[in-house]
Amino acid sequence: LTGNSCGGKYEKCILPAKILYGDGTISREIVAGKTAIGVVFDENNRLAVALSQTQLGWIEGPYSVSTHVPSLESCDSENNILTCGINGKQNTATIVSYGKTKGYGYSAAEYCITYKPSATQTQAWYAVGQWFLPSVKELNILAQNKEAVNAALQQINAVKLNDDSYWSSTGTSVNNAWLVAMDYGTRHNMPPYLGYSVRAVVKY
Repeated sequence: LTGNSCGGKYEKCILPAKILYGDGTISREIVAGKTAIGVVFDENNRLAVALSQTQLGWIEGPYSVSTHVPSLESCDSENNILTCGINGKQNTATIVSYGKTKGYGYSAAEYCITYKPSATQTQAWYAVGQWFLPSVKELNILAQNKEAVNAALQQINAVKLNDDSYWSSTGTSVNNAWLVAMDYGTRHNMPPYLGYSVRAVVKY
């Protein structure tokens, strides 16, 4: 068996997601001579997830600091969370910009906006400043495609998504921010000083 074939009586066959390469092409195959920089999880919106991740709070302390970003759309209800604050790239830029004016460290957003893959030659479309902290809607799509994404990440020996909660760039009107759990896609908001998984996303 080669390529993306499945075999064995008890093997669960999962078609891997497509790999995003540094030249902007995507493929389910490992292409010799090309550098993988991400894995596609939303082909319709041309979104790919980074090959590595970290664990951070949404914001650095102290606890007395108000974490609410006034210019960020406030999304308080789970009933409309998939239609509120859906643009992760715009959210990330808003969060980081506000943090700079106030002198606050919004760790998760800053990690993502300064992320770049370890490619030999970095093109403008995936350079520092192009990656972002995904919104709840974008993380929800990632969770729905987790098995396919992990199959591709395993193919290229990258860090797989875990079952834990991941910070989103979607905020609330109070001092909380939203997370999406990768096991069942459940959504919840939590105090932003707590450490959870963070994974950057890029539009290709």
